[in-house]
Amino acid sequence: MAGDSFLIVSPEGKTMLIDAGVPEAGAQVVDYLRKLNIGKLDYALNTHPHIDHIGGFAAVAKEIDIGTFYMENLPYPKSSAYTNAMAALDAKKVPKKTLQEGDAFMLGEQVRFEVLNPPKEALPEAVKTFSAQEINDYSMVLKMTYGDRTFLFTADVYKRREIELAGSGLRDKLKSDMMDAPHHGNESTSSSTAFIEAVSPHIVIMSQNIFQSPNLKERLEKNGTEVYSTGLHGNILLHSDGRTIEVLTEKDWQPAGAPAAR
Repeated sequence: MAGDSFLIVSPEGKTMLIDAGVPEAGAQVVDYLRKLNIGKLDYALNTHPHIDHIGGFAAVAKEIDIGTFYMENLPYPKSSAYTNAMAALDAKKVPKKTLQEGDAFMLGEQVRFEVLNPPKEALPEAVKTFSAQEINDYSMVLKMTYGDRTFLFTADVYKRREIELAGSGLRDKLKSDMMDAPHHGNESTSSSTAFIEAVSPHIVIMSQNIFQSPNLKERLEKNGTEVYSTGLHGNILLHSDGRTIEVLTEKDWQPAGAPAAR
């Protein structure tokens, strides 16, 4: 199962974790945070209550102090991953705040986040059956701006919602330098042509423990997009000064038949 987890560190050292992977990945996330000498997260944010996004927060909340927990207004008591994460947060008395389209907040003085999805006042009523598509289409889409550079975190939105966003008044806000590929780069559910054209990313990151999107990778690269997958490159670090974005990867990867680096 592919999971999502993004750590954002502002120029002042303010920290925010977007999602925390599956429950089994929680200890790994904690280990990474400790190696980075992060003993407290100013914010933790869950894009939606699926196990591969919320599951690791149970371990993270137990081991790492969290200033505020951002989430959608979508209680999911039938999910043990959701209830375990909520219990861990409540045990530490972490304040929770729900977000929806139109909300915005700052991480430090220079990094701004704007929420583009779920639609205003849609949740929790819009999710009736808790099907995968329902929950994913209402997952949180976030636009991060630092200086001249923009970053779009798309969670697990499916093509139907992507096309709605691309055809809405939010279209211009979708355009971003970097995009987290929707639904882990699953091309059968997500990454519609309309959405990719609206975002027009220079860099795409796919969160997938096993690389499984060769067609999407090729499609994006034909447009000049740099594509990175955790399944190919391991952990991926993006460093920005607000003018440029530098990408560093844990593993070097070359396509089959490419000449070896000298």
